[in-house]
Amino acid sequence: MKGIIFNLLEQFVSENFDDQTWDDILDQTTLISADIHISPKTYPDEDLVSLVVTANRILDIPVPELLKMFGRFSFPRLLKKYSVYQSEVKNALDFILDVDSVIHVEVKKLFHDAYLPKLNIKKIGKNQLEIEYLSKRKLCAFMEGLILGCTDHFQETVMFTHEVCQHFGDEHCVVVVQFDKAEFCTPGVA
Repeated sequence: MKGIIFNLLEQFVSENFDDQTWDDILDQTTLISADIHISPKTYPDEDLVSLVVTANRILDIPVPELLKMFGRFSFPRLLKKYSVYQSEVKNALDFILDVDSVIHVEVKKLFHDAYLPKLNIKKIGKNQLEIEYLSKRKLCAFMEGLILGCTDHFQETVMFTHEVCQHFGDEHCVVVVQFDKAEFCTPGVA
């Protein structure tokens, strides 16, 4: 896991709760890596899981909800920090359609060793996407939060259906995203 995610988790806790809460989470978590988290460096995935589990215990917020909140918080900060993706995309649906084929490609250019989830994204209705998510990290709730952050950015709202999930023993997750807007401008996409 890249250090930027750890940095964002610290910001999320400090800004939404307080610095002392973050210090408590750190004090009560056994980490594999004792290093200070630096954005481009890679750290053990287990450290993020341990921090989230401790945050769950201290904040009394269920892990999926905590990850969703964290993803929503992270989206605008990642977009601002890594603005390699400059496009004329005007809505969240089109932005999300480009995640695996454009944004993840750009991330790999910046961080060659980055492990990214595999996303198969397809439009299944006028205002619906189906996202097949596969990752050893099983951070589907974080992905949903990133989508919520994306829709906040475009001033839209969405609803999720997430009946197939790695957390229930499935090989991958399938998330259907229903957008509230009636019309989207996606040239060439039915």
